[in-house]
Amino acid sequence: MDCGNALVGQIKVCRYLIKNEGGDGRFVILPKSSWPATNFKTNVSSSSLNLYPFEVSPSIFELRKNDVFALEVVFKPPDTKKYTQDVVLACDNCTTTELKLVGNGELALVEYMSAEEQTNESTHLDETHIAIDDFKDVSSSKIIRFPALNPNVYTTKRFAIKNTTSSPIDYSWSIYKPILEDNLENEMRARNINYALEKDSYTFTIAPKQGTLDRNEVKYFEAMFSPQKVSIISFFRNSQIESGEML
Repeated sequence: MDCGNALVGQIKVCRYLIKNEGGDGRFVILPKSSWPATNFKTNVSSSSLNLYPFEVSPSIFELRKNDVFALEVVFKPPDTKKYTQDVVLACDNCTTTELKLVGNGELALVEYMSAEEQTNESTHLDETHIAIDDFKDVSSSKIIRFPALNPNVYTTKRFAIKNTTSSPIDYSWSIYKPILEDNLENEMRARNINYALEKDSYTFTIAPKQGTLDRNEVKYFEAMFSPQKVSIISFFRNSQIESGEML
């Protein structure tokens, strides 16, 4: 029973159909190390079997001839590696079937693809490039630049984000007040920083605000800049993915 890939720290639920092609019987799922067992009840302590990082439920059930039953496996990987567990599906007539639980843990990873070209011909600097004289947030690796605008006028730019994993990733965008740093060598200050959420700012927005990146999907977003007053404005945009990581 292969659960495939799942994000580290997240839960993936898989269901497998089992058909009883024999006679009526009671069945139990046990760790392979616990079989043979003289008594089902002494080896099953709950309605589910917990074999870290898998949980199989129900662990004991009854099936009539030709019944089809859904067995549920919950996989929650704690690390980026392959996990396996061997189990035995045993009937009360001592007929057994050996099964293997398999799953892979992976980190949620995304890639910034590109933004639209600047329409202002006087601006030739790549919007993702951080110049030596730039003020940037200490955690930022990309910059999307907007042209100067009059207050209450807006412009937009489209950019793409790719899910580089084989698991779906839930995301949501949040806007924070930046912690500006003009010394590019002082990257260590990016650690252990508490950002202040900017709840009431409409200067920058990104749409769609939340959703799901399917496996290996490239999704396009629209960033809008609408200054409310005359000033130099900078905000720090995070995409928070379901594992709690900030990008």
